[in-house]
Amino acid sequence: MPLRLELTTSIRVPTEDLERLRRTLENVLKRIHVPADVLFIHIVDSHDLVRESLGIDRPSIIYEEKPVKLFIDYETLDPVLSIRRDFTNLDNDNLTLEIARELATYEVIMDPVHVERWAIPDKIEKVTPLDAMLSTAMILRLAESLLISRGYDDLIRREFIEKRRRDIVPIVEDSSTEGKVRAVQALSWDTPLSFDLAGRRDIGDELFLEARKIYNILSESGKKFLEKYDDFRAFSRNNFYFENVREYLDLEFEEE
Repeated sequence: MPLRLELTTSIRVPTEDLERLRRTLENVLKRIHVPADVLFIHIVDSHDLVRESLGIDRPSIIYEEKPVKLFIDYETLDPVLSIRRDFTNLDNDNLTLEIARELATYEVIMDPVHVERWAIPDKIEKVTPLDAMLSTAMILRLAESLLISRGYDDLIRREFIEKRRRDIVPIVEDSSTEGKVRAVQALSWDTPLSFDLAGRRDIGDELFLEARKIYNILSESGKKFLEKYDDFRAFSRNNFYFENVREYLDLEFEEE
């Protein structure tokens, strides 16, 4: 049965923007497999409206949210895309990438082949906030690697060079935060690793070397952290399963 799209909006959106959104969704769905019967799309003023309708609590940590956000209805496991009215400010490439990234995340969360890589094993009886952060970071990397393998490699490469590589500097230099936490935060931004996981090691190495240009401007503590993170990501690349990555994270930063 083909995936059914259910688009609703309670706000006024220009017809041309609605048509652009529909075309973008249809094009993305030619590349991304959504393992569900229906995809709900709500155009809203705030993602909180969708949270409220699904009975999802507002996150305790306030952070900036993008115009497109994936939610899951945990009663039906159906995907729900919340799209803020300011999606109209996005150009075609950015709108495509935001929608594709959220739908790829749903595929990674639901597909058992991917689940076995990021899921926290049942034998870990006490799941910590760091475990949850690590699992989420691994979902992000797997979703991005999926996008790369589905033909979005040029968009992701360009986004990293223009925007995302700058975000690593505050993480590397944040000596007030425990090394394990900083490593997981860095993993959550590590687009070069996504290329590695997608079998595009040539581009991954190129982007990682581009990101390493920050090395000469780092403090000594920043350089020390980045050297340890290099070892951590190299291991993770070849052993990208939650338990393996978690054990090496503990080993690499055990003295902290």
